[in-house]
Amino acid sequence: QEETGWKLVHGDVFRPPTNHPMLLAVATGTGAQIGVAFITTLICAMLKILNPMKKGQTLTSIIILYVLCGSMAGYTSSRVFKFADGSEWKKCTLFCAVAFPGLLVCMFIFLNFFLGFAGAATHVSFVTILLIFLLWVFLSTPLVFVGSYFGFRAPKIEVPTKTNQIARIVPPQNFYNTLPWSALLGGILPFGSVCIELFFIMGALWLHQYYYVMSFLFAVILILAATCSTVSVVMCYLQLCGEDHRW
Repeated sequence: QEETGWKLVHGDVFRPPTNHPMLLAVATGTGAQIGVAFITTLICAMLKILNPMKKGQTLTSIIILYVLCGSMAGYTSSRVFKFADGSEWKKCTLFCAVAFPGLLVCMFIFLNFFLGFAGAATHVSFVTILLIFLLWVFLSTPLVFVGSYFGFRAPKIEVPTKTNQIARIVPPQNFYNTLPWSALLGGILPFGSVCIELFFIMGALWLHQYYYVMSFLFAVILILAATCSTVSVVMCYLQLCGEDHRW
């Protein structure tokens, strides 16, 4: 039997999200910033601009590139938030600039306190932490606001179909279209495609080894991107077939 539920929600499929649109915008902008910084670092390592044997240089480059990609986070989050008819753009931009970096800073300071208490050689000095904090406040955050300014100045994202005034009632869904089962089923294949390479990366980090197979890592990233895209298409199709337009 042909699945035709997706034909019934053509007038609601591009309806802007109503549940936590700011959280979606912040998560999208943060993901774009991390992705661009990671891909740029990987390309620099493949082109021998960075030397993976020098962990300090690589880590510093990752931090600098992440800070410089702040405008990408602001632009992406503002575009998504504007599409969701959001009005509090200043709050959205501030959360995008503070949420993920603030979480990392708190975790780093917490762990660094115990490293200093134990007298470990990996303890980071207060001056280094202060420099990272200054990079975050005086460089990353302004770049996020600059990107957000241009994102909100850009035209709103246009959709190919007209959205109905009244939202369609969503019927009861199958178990694989509801959380947490949809997240579990959709995450198995992407994790399985990179789990072996992830094992080697984690081993290099925790066993103080060197990881320098950047070309193979880039190929694994491409496989991960293709797998995530395919799984996303399948999961969205199954959800639309169940007449659930809240994809």
